[in-house]
Amino acid sequence: VEKQESPPHRPRGVLKDGGKDNEVWIEWREASKGLDGSDEAWETMIRMATLAQTLAAPKPRQFLTPTCIGYVDDRAAHSRLAWIFAMPEGSSRSTALRTLHSLLGRIQHQPSLSQRIALAHRLASSVLYLHTVGWLHKAVHSANVIFSMNDENLSIESPYLSGFEYSRPDSGETTKSGFDPRWDIYRWPTIQADVPRVSRSRKTYDIYSLGLLLLEIAHWQPLHILMSLKRWPEPSAQDARIRAWLLEEEGSPPFKSSNPLTGLRRSVGDKYYFATRRCLVAHGGSGMRVDEEGDEVQSSEMDTRLHTAFSHLVVEELKSIVT
Repeated sequence: VEKQESPPHRPRGVLKDGGKDNEVWIEWREASKGLDGSDEAWETMIRMATLAQTLAAPKPRQFLTPTCIGYVDDRAAHSRLAWIFAMPEGSSRSTALRTLHSLLGRIQHQPSLSQRIALAHRLASSVLYLHTVGWLHKAVHSANVIFSMNDENLSIESPYLSGFEYSRPDSGETTKSGFDPRWDIYRWPTIQADVPRVSRSRKTYDIYSLGLLLLEIAHWQPLHILMSLKRWPEPSAQDARIRAWLLEEEGSPPFKSSNPLTGLRRSVGDKYYFATRRCLVAHGGSGMRVDEEGDEVQSSEMDTRLHTAFSHLVVEELKSIVT
């Protein structure tokens, strides 16, 4: 891969293949070279190869993931692994990648209300499809939603859901190290701060993170601004209270004006509000209609119930606003 100037987390480049130049970008993840030969190291490589195959295969238009064309094992030299992704069709060496997080709050890049709702629906559909094929994303937040930009022309209609460093099949234990603390505010409270107090991640945790993403898209402001988190990006005890404050389960919230969740009813309407609120509640009748204890136990019945609720109460509700 021939390197180009680009952000360190997602470097751009050109992959030379049989005399053809392919515009690509690379997504790195940290890995411990000290685990070489261990069961954990083998499981990591198998998981990485499996995800690469999933992201390389033909997929529905709703699945907003980039096309993977390979992966790199660089543990011996730099203790890291990487996926190689094809840039969007029509990209040139001047095409830049921008994250949703970097665009939020910028008036010049704020889409219309209908475009924002359509974006929310596309991202919810992509999370649903990822769950359908048996994968958890584990890092759903606005820094992992990316767009291509040529000059100042932003392709808001063509987002990618990226950030697969922690993604894995829907089995096994919660990732316990390496998560960037800046994005802890988007995680379920009990798996924040790299000290998870539950045994495994769940689809409802991805759905909760999606709810915060829907909140940001509607207001076109990043979560730390909506919540008035003065210490962000430094970790804070406030991070684990975001859900309770939004759902009005705790008093003395930090936001200065009205609750940004209830404010959705005025700005984008009841359907969007209730879809977002269900994501944040996650469990029980007001959430995804699975209880928190049952969600921890894997079963086809529970999985079907969760899939149906997420599809009908969130994805289809958002679609009905778009259409």
